[in-house]
Amino acid sequence: MKLIAEIGLNHLGNDSKAISIVKKCLSLDIDGITLQVQPTKYYNNKINYKRELRKETYFKISKIIKKRKKLFGLALMDEFSYEKYKDIKFNFFKILSTAFNNKNLIDKIYRSKNNVYISTGVADLNEIKKKGVNYPKANFVHTSLSDKAKDANISAIYSMKKNLKNAVSFGLHSKNHEVIFGATSFSPHSIFFYIKPDKNCYYPDNKHAIKIKNISDMVKKVRLINSCIGNGEKSKKKIPGWVFK
Repeated sequence: MKLIAEIGLNHLGNDSKAISIVKKCLSLDIDGITLQVQPTKYYNNKINYKRELRKETYFKISKIIKKRKKLFGLALMDEFSYEKYKDIKFNFFKILSTAFNNKNLIDKIYRSKNNVYISTGVADLNEIKKKGVNYPKANFVHTSLSDKAKDANISAIYSMKKNLKNAVSFGLHSKNHEVIFGATSFSPHSIFFYIKPDKNCYYPDNKHAIKIKNISDMVKKVRLINSCIGNGEKSKKKIPGWVFK
């Protein structure tokens, strides 16, 4: 199971901060990092998180992450962003839930043979099944666009795995970060979770993002849960000697 830390827009449009967050993450037991790009009209440079990072920054981050042999992904929602950044060495692309029905974007990425995750926060199972037939190598991310734990519906991971031939992953959007432990028990292919700097501030993904200082402990628990899931089979065992002591 892969653990992917999503910076999203929590770098607040600051190029040096984005690089700093990435470097801090590289010391953690995670498998990859993503940044997020919004459509051009989103950026206005008046609000800090609506400042667009320089393309040069993505190139720098790509080199830093590659050197540490971790995965680098880009989350996006329109084909123009893909065209703008496709020459950077990303290991995968993540299509945000709001772009679930953006066929042009999905087609472009899928034809390029890049690994692609498709977030399913706005889709029902029938829609996902149809898309799975058209894109058999796509990895579908179950998530809920709600920060309430009761809306996480993590058993949908099982339902999707049962009904799809595609790989199924999970994305944390709950402000109750413990939801990630429940999701781990369903053995998703990957788990995406938003992160933020330790300094208290307003971040676009504030409630459901985990402070960097708390990630190491969370990752250890997720790894532990994943290691004890096993294969679900019951087999005959010898009684260990310590039982009789």
